[in-house]
Amino acid sequence: MKQTLNRLIEEEFGFKNASVKKINGYANANYLVKAGQDSYIFKTYNYDSSLLSILKAENKVLSHLADKPNCHFPKPLSFSDSELIKVVTINGTSTICRLLSFLKGEFLADTVPNKSTYQSLGKALGQMNRKLNYLDDYVLQARQWEWDLQYFHLNKKYLPDITNPRDRSIVLYFFLQYQEN
Repeated sequence: MKQTLNRLIEEEFGFKNASVKKINGYANANYLVKAGQDSYIFKTYNYDSSLLSILKAENKVLSHLADKPNCHFPKPLSFSDSELIKVVTINGTSTICRLLSFLKGEFLADTVPNKSTYQSLGKALGQMNRKLNYLDDYVLQARQWEWDLQYFHLNKKYLPDITNPRDRSIVLYFFLQYQEN
């Protein structure tokens, strides 16, 4: 798959001799692409028409955020045909692909937060909220996502993944409270 990705990335983005390294992803495969001094994130997803619509909507949001000065959000980058997202066949599988700019920095989880960190995070979230205030996207509004608290129940399927019985019973308690209230 790596050779296929290298060839795809070179053909579509013109990156000669780019290094491609798989990195952690949540629900998809992510790759760190280094081309010269620049870095990018190449994201691949198994094809699903609903997911394609969601990813197009996400790109719309990211493009909107990236249009603003002092952008601290990844920006979707165009394929050779000027599209921001593409469905290609990789190793016989229909795959949704997109390339995002890379943001340098530390993960919040890897820092020792202090008052300044929390203030900076609050300010950044407020600015993002303001930038998105007038951006409507019905695909994203209709999406039922595990991270959205109103769809908390979608996470019940992960209960068996909690190996500690005490921890699992605590989480189950909150599921029951959610259902009752």
